[in-house]
Amino acid sequence: MRQEQQDVPIRLLVLLQTGLTLIALVLLFIFQQRGLAEIFLEGRIVSLQIIYGLLASAVMVIPVTIYARLRPEELKKSLKLLLPVCRKPLMVLALISLLAGLGEELLFRAFLQELLGIWPASILFMLAHAGFWASKPHTRSRLLFAPFSLLAALLLGVMYSRIGLISAIAAHSFYDYFAFWFIKENF
Repeated sequence: MRQEQQDVPIRLLVLLQTGLTLIALVLLFIFQQRGLAEIFLEGRIVSLQIIYGLLASAVMVIPVTIYARLRPEELKKSLKLLLPVCRKPLMVLALISLLAGLGEELLFRAFLQELLGIWPASILFMLAHAGFWASKPHTRSRLLFAPFSLLAALLLGVMYSRIGLISAIAAHSFYDYFAFWFIKENF
């Protein structure tokens, strides 16, 4: 019984991210009348997009790892809500990371950025992640997450427009997975 209670948040995360992906696909189909092939195959060669995504995720990881080395206790305090998720098996964390990258990039880049532009979509991305940086405890690391998420969103937006959607999905997914792994190993 206890194990089932601990797994509910993971199931909920997977369900939410899957639902977000489906909502984004429906919005793209209805409002932009774009098919899956058109959405995913725009841009450069898929393998090249994945390489660019990996490189971009490495760039996004640098400030996080530096901050974690300089202020580990403060970061640990700010991650209190995320720690139970990070203790899950790496395959589960990989699934959550992939679903988050897929769903959020479809919604924020392929749909909202096409509709509103890169800045409004990036600001909405930052605000969507506000639950993390705006909730208590209000540590410096949580408050720094707001501008970091805005800069990351802008980077993902540029990647989407210049390289292709798969590059943004890959960067987002690799970053999330690294963050989960790093937290799991260090906290």
